[in-house]
Amino acid sequence: MMISNWLSYCRKVYEKNGHIMDKKELLKNTILSLDSDSFFELKTYFFREFFGFNFLDDSEVTQVFFAEKLYDYFEKVELRNNKDFPTLLQKYMQFLDDKVSKYIEKSPRKKNTDTEDIPRARKYYNKIIEFKKQNDINYSRLRDYSRIMFCLYAEIINQNDTITNFDYSISSLTSSKLLQSMKKSKTPKNTKNIFETKNVFFVQNKEFSFEMCNYIIATIVLFEIINHNIDGE
Repeated sequence: MMISNWLSYCRKVYEKNGHIMDKKELLKNTILSLDSDSFFELKTYFFREFFGFNFLDDSEVTQVFFAEKLYDYFEKVELRNNKDFPTLLQKYMQFLDDKVSKYIEKSPRKKNTDTEDIPRARKYYNKIIEFKKQNDINYSRLRDYSRIMFCLYAEIINQNDTITNFDYSISSLTSSKLLQSMKKSKTPKNTKNIFETKNVFFVQNKEFSFEMCNYIIATIVLFEIINHNIDGE
């Protein structure tokens, strides 16, 4: 697809779907918002797990250089897969949903169920999942969605079972534990055995695949959430 046709396609998507943040907005609110310690931690993790710079030493990579690198990366993912950035964000949101949806206790199947009978984890999940259906997604909404999904996922990892409740505090999130679990792309046989699975992640996935892109977005959003650490429900 020629660049001019691609830009025309993106404009039509924008007009149809309303405002969905672009690559620059995502990177401004994640990479460029981190303090120096958090950025160093992210950069160290990222260069070990993904890719780095060919001509710059790690110490020379500033937040602006790093954001520019990721901007180019997302652009290549769009072009290689013939998808616009809003579609990449939707795939990321579905990626997180796939990680947690099967492991949250369902609501009681009876008429006139009191809201008090609905498990707390299910209440939060049902509310936040509505964000996937909205055509107006800014970083604040993506952050809220990601935070709840990360917290639910952390509880699933800790319990190794279906969950009814969870810790919503950001202090419950450990980046290395969450990301390594996601990286293994687990395909559980049942909800009580979620760690006896096949490791089928990056071996067969290419650099510009949706799987890799999902993991990269999850990484930068998670580091931003932990860095700013604003608790409260």
